[in-house]
Amino acid sequence: MVSDLKKGDVVKLRSGGPNMTVQGLDDYTMSCGIEDGVNCVWFEGNKQHSEVFDRAVLVKVDQQ
Repeated sequence: MVSDLKKGDVVKLRSGGPNMTVQGLDDYTMSCGIEDGVNCVWFEGNKQHSEVFDRAVLVKVDQQ
């Protein structure tokens, strides 16, 4: 369940895309206008990307 997210969890966008690691959970209203934000990090090759997403657009990836 996405409401149970914590730092270090692996998530992805509901619409697909790469697996991302949760780097932070906060109110990012001042920086990017997202109140219930999840700061995620992921890699494409050697290039690191970071973005804040609304919690509602993410799903937790099952890590068995």
